[in-house]
Amino acid sequence: MLNSKFILATIFSLCTLATQSHAINVNSNFAVGGPDIAVGEQVTIRYTTENFPEFMGADLFFSFDDTVLSFDSAAFGDFFLTSVSDPPAIGPLAVPSSSSPGVVTKMVMFSRFFSGNVSGDVFLFDLNFTGVGAGTSAILMSESPTAPFATMAGPLSETVTFSQPSVTVSAAPGVIPLPASAVMLLGALAATAATRRTAREKTAA
Repeated sequence: MLNSKFILATIFSLCTLATQSHAINVNSNFAVGGPDIAVGEQVTIRYTTENFPEFMGADLFFSFDDTVLSFDSAAFGDFFLTSVSDPPAIGPLAVPSSSSPGVVTKMVMFSRFFSGNVSGDVFLFDLNFTGVGAGTSAILMSESPTAPFATMAGPLSETVTFSQPSVTVSAAPGVIPLPASAVMLLGALAATAATRRTAREKTAA
C-alpha cells in the first residue's frame, strides 16, 4: 500500500513539473565596444534567444539613462516587420514615467507575421548607442503586457527572462599638459637654435 502511494505521488509530481511553465532566456552581449566606453564612442548590444520555443514576434520595452547614452538605431535579425518608437502616452502600451531623472523608455517591435515561427537560438536585434555623458546606465528590457512573445496561436506560456547589461561612460580624454621639465627642455632647444642661427648670420656677413 505504501509503495502504491509513493508511486502515485511521484507520478503526480512529474506531471505537475511537466505542465509548469519554465523560464526561457533572452541574452545580451556587446557586439561593438564594451561595457566601458568614453564620451563620443559607440556601443552595440546584441540580443539573442537561447533554447526558445517557437515564436513569431513580440513588443518589448527598453529603458536607459539619456544623460549617459544616446540611442542611435536598431538592426534587426530574421524578422519581417520591425520598428523602434516611443511608447504611446496613453493606452495599454503607455509606460509610467520613471522616478529616476534622465531615464527614458522606447518600444521595439519585431514580427515574422508572413514568414512563420522561429525557435531555438535566434538573433533578435542590435541596439546601438553613443556615450554622451559620464556615468553608468543600465539597459533594462521587458515584455509588453499586451504583446509578449507569441505564436499565431497566442502568447507563450513560458516565463521570459532578460539579461540586463550596463554601460559605463567616462569623460572624453582631454589634452595632457607637458610636464615643467619638458617645457624647459623645449625652451632650451629653441634658444640654442636661435644662437646658432645668429652666429651663422654673423659669419656670413
